[in-house]
Amino acid sequence: MLTKLADTTAASPLGLAAGHKLLRVSAGNWINRRVALFMSAPHTIALSWSDSPYLSWTSPVPINAVL
Repeated sequence: MLTKLADTTAASPLGLAAGHKLLRVSAGNWINRRVALFMSAPHTIALSWSDSPYLSWTSPVPINAVL
């Protein structure tokens, strides 16, 4: 089961072009956290996040997709 954590400021949740995958969480427990989505391996999307002042990022976490 998938759970929506928060809305973002992105017009398209995954971005429209390469390099446009940096999102800002606009509400909830993680407000103002930056989240980066990227392909870490073929057929694998991962995310990494950072809190203000955005100097370090977490290790990539794979996202499991349900097709």
